Amino acid sequence: MREEKDADADRQKQEHPREDSTVARGPSLSNFSTAPFVKGFCYPEGLGNVGVFGILAYAVQQHVRDFGLRRALGATTNDILQLVMLNAARVIATGAAIGLVLSAVGGRLIEKMLFGVRPLDLTTFLLVTIVLAITTAIAIAGPAWRAVRIDPATALRNI
Repeated sequence: MREEKDADADRQKQEHPREDSTVARGPSLSNFSTAPFVKGFCYPEGLGNVGVFGILAYAVQQHVRDFGLRRALGATTNDILQLVMLNAARVIATGAAIGLVLSAVGGRLIEKMLFGVRPLDLTTFLLVTIVLAITTAIAIAGPAWRAVRIDPATALRNI
């Protein structure tokens, strides 16, 4: 008789799971980890920003004489800053356009492997582009500020 009660209780548990069980509630957000997000997005983003900073710092170093000459001929701080920012924006816009095209082509190529995600998700493309634009603007700030602080006399002396 005891065995029958245990068997009935087991059948009842299988047919009607408790409300506090994981099966009834579904997956919980407490199991969500941000580590894949950090490794999958933030590390490459940071590495890309270091690259952008390095390229722009090198470009500014190569044009020290040009900036010094412009300053000696009367260019303002805003003129130099605008020159550096526009040149950097051209490079970044070209890279972003190439990256978006390659992402669209790559998304189409792996479309069969994607589950629950469209290969051309406009929201994702837009958000990633905005985040990249903001972070590269921050990376551009250092070399642009260095270009603005160039002393015309020192730059012209090295010609």
